[in-house]
Amino acid sequence: METSKNKPVSSKKNVQLLILAKSKTKKHYQLFLDKIKLSHTAKEGIDSEKLNQLIFTYKFDKTFVAYLYKISVKTLDRYLKNHQQLSPLNSELTLKLFALHEKGNQLFLDNAAFLNWLQKPAYGIGNNIPIDLISTSSGVDLIIEELQRIEYGSLA
Repeated sequence: METSKNKPVSSKKNVQLLILAKSKTKKHYQLFLDKIKLSHTAKEGIDSEKLNQLIFTYKFDKTFVAYLYKISVKTLDRYLKNHQQLSPLNSELTLKLFALHEKGNQLFLDNAAFLNWLQKPAYGIGNNIPIDLISTSSGVDLIIEELQRIEYGSLA
């Protein structure tokens, strides 16, 4: 006769925990796949036409965009005129900036409110002004993480 110590654990609660664990793994895996897709797209390079979209989306002037990409305004104009491919690093930054904009608009429900938030110190990123961090890929990641904390109410 089997004792309770030898019985396999197959309670409803354990089944639910197993399903939850699998769904979290799937979620993390999907995120991993998205990052791989981002990496491959950036590696291939994207058309500089995306910079025009970025200028329009964020209401940036060309001088600021040139600063972000560490190029001169003249080079930026040439990129835009000739539809040149962006380098992998600049492609990655551009794609992340679009992801940031999408997340910001999803959270603030208004482009103007999001763009205004980018100009104010944010507690969760050490009271830095978010717009000052967007010149690097890791800076954009920090801002997206801050938006996620705001979304879920974890402001500390």
